[in-house]
Amino acid sequence: MAMAFAGCGSESPNGGAEGDTDAEPSQGAFDELSARSNIEVVIDKHKAIEREIQRRLAAEVGLPDAWEATDEESESGCGGRYSDRDAVTIHMPNWANFDHPIQEADWPRALEIFTEIMGKYGFDKPKAVLDRPNDHLVSAHHDNGAEFSFGTKKATSLSSVTGCHLTERAHPETANGS
Repeated sequence: MAMAFAGCGSESPNGGAEGDTDAEPSQGAFDELSARSNIEVVIDKHKAIEREIQRRLAAEVGLPDAWEATDEESESGCGGRYSDRDAVTIHMPNWANFDHPIQEADWPRALEIFTEIMGKYGFDKPKAVLDRPNDHLVSAHHDNGAEFSFGTKKATSLSSVTGCHLTERAHPETANGS
């Protein structure tokens, strides 16, 4: 499953938020990132959300709880107005439930579960990327740049990207042992 991720927020040529003329070039970006949790907290939250989805699908749709990571977690620096900050985006491992696609008759309930969980964590209502018989892919976005994707065809897949967050050492709430 391929995913695209784009940075969010508008920026002025000096790197600050548009209309932010009195701040240092990237102070607005730092303040925005500081208001978010640090990346370690976000990684743990994404793992918990993934497990919640997987367990609910097993309990309510009958999908075997036989998920396998198809790759490893990967990190990339943040771009745009966040590029000069100690901040990263994490592409969480992609999960696949091989040989266990969600049956067409069960897809509406599976989508309902995914939609409910995404809403619980502040994500937008999932949007269909693919929606054909026995071939579905939806994606839900958060205003912090995070994204979860969920689909089924020959296997069932689940993946997420965290959005841009300060590292633990750079975050004002966790830097310097505070």
